[in-house]
Amino acid sequence: MAMVSGFLFYREYQVYQQGKNAYASIANTVIMESERPESKDPVAETVNETQRAFTATQSVNQSGQTSGSGSTAVAATLSAEKSDYERIRKVLKIDFDRLIGINPDAVGWILSENTKINYPLVQGRDNAYYLNHLVSNEVNKLGSIFVDYRNKRDFSDEHTLIFGHNMNDGSMFNDLENYKDPNYYKNHKAIYLLTKDQYFRVDIFAGYLTSPQKIDQIYFNFDTQEAREQYISEAKRLSNFQSEVVLSEVDKIVSFFTYDYATEDSRFVVIGKLIPLNP
Repeated sequence: MAMVSGFLFYREYQVYQQGKNAYASIANTVIMESERPESKDPVAETVNETQRAFTATQSVNQSGQTSGSGSTAVAATLSAEKSDYERIRKVLKIDFDRLIGINPDAVGWILSENTKINYPLVQGRDNAYYLNHLVSNEVNKLGSIFVDYRNKRDFSDEHTLIFGHNMNDGSMFNDLENYKDPNYYKNHKAIYLLTKDQYFRVDIFAGYLTSPQKIDQIYFNFDTQEAREQYISEAKRLSNFQSEVVLSEVDKIVSFFTYDYATEDSRFVVIGKLIPLNP
């Protein structure tokens, strides 16, 4: 029995190691040298800069005004977004031509700072292939982080769905479950989506348990404004944390889904508002 258990453990380790090595190889190929200056505490610095950009954005309400003049508020927001774009470009620079050369299904890169979520982002012809194929197209249960095949590749849909496994070694979308803790949200208020032509920040406003059946009922473009508002309000009601993110009628939404082991068949979803960072 001990011999069998040892063999199964080793086989499991090999699968995880294969996936880890494949993604490390891709990262070494496509991630360009960072221009980020040395910092005594880069983790704290990154969190503080992200929080400042997030706070500046939230200072503008739905009408685009703060307690000061409207033009000043809008200028401050644009400045914050531009500043965040320049910062992220220094944190992470991707050679997207090389990435697409590795896999034409690549649509970008996903980054959640100070977590393990730092992966290529792909989109297949269905939602099945990348459940058990790496971005390198090797068969592996780690799979890939992928955009729903029905979404547009440029994140121009009203609602984009992104999926990833919750792996026992902490890889892929495992860190999303940490949003169950309100204190985690305080230091991880944004997830970044990088493409060849556009950088986006996703300002997180909800995270909660759901089911596959609920996912199947989600719209990519809501039929009515009422349906959209209902989805947003329900997400905020169910959320494990409270957010100050304000959404207008035209703001686009991104939902990140992963498995959850709280019950036999449940999912954890983290939802945010999509903000373009560069012109």
